[in-house]
Amino acid sequence: MTPERLRAEKPMDKPEPPVKDILDAIDIDYEHVDVAALMAQIEKAAAAAPAPEPGESASPPAPAAPPDEPGPAPVPPEAGPAPAPAGPKSNLQDRAARLLSPFFPIMRLIGLPLHQEIRATQASLHATNVRIDRDVTAIDLRLDEARRDLNKTHEYVKLLHNLAHNLIMVATSQKIEIDMLKSKVRVLEKDLEYLQKRERALEETALK
Repeated sequence: MTPERLRAEKPMDKPEPPVKDILDAIDIDYEHVDVAALMAQIEKAAAAAPAPEPGESASPPAPAAPPDEPGPAPVPPEAGPAPAPAGPKSNLQDRAARLLSPFFPIMRLIGLPLHQEIRATQASLHATNVRIDRDVTAIDLRLDEARRDLNKTHEYVKLLHNLAHNLIMVATSQKIEIDMLKSKVRVLEKDLEYLQKRERALEETALK
């Protein structure tokens, strides 16, 4: 049996519902996109789409195979590990992907506002991050200046404290010296009074 006859006898894939009718039946509000309403419209349009007749096929019929003619023998496939049989999970995934493939443009259209919003949010976050970095740098510079001013003020306070301490010591020593001078003045006053009394006594003795 030739390859053309094998292709002619191969069963055709199940035709998919007409996508144009489904897209025409969907009404999209581009200003206010409602995903739930769009999915409901898609399901309703897919359910209302006319099913193809069993005898119809999506592709034109294959041409009749020519009679068998002698030709080169087909090359046998290379020996290798046999592919693992597809499980029910992979079959379901293939069917789901085949059924949803007509709706991929609609899904992309639905996700376009969200994508634009995400891009705008990313740009806003980037601008905010740059502004925060600039503000943090300015704050660090101000903190450094304030730290230097605080160190200067601390040094000034230490100098003033030492000056006040020295002034207190000088004032204390001056007060002690003043007290000593006062005591000496009192002693001298007493000596002067004694000498004046003695002088008067000597004068009185000499006049007699």
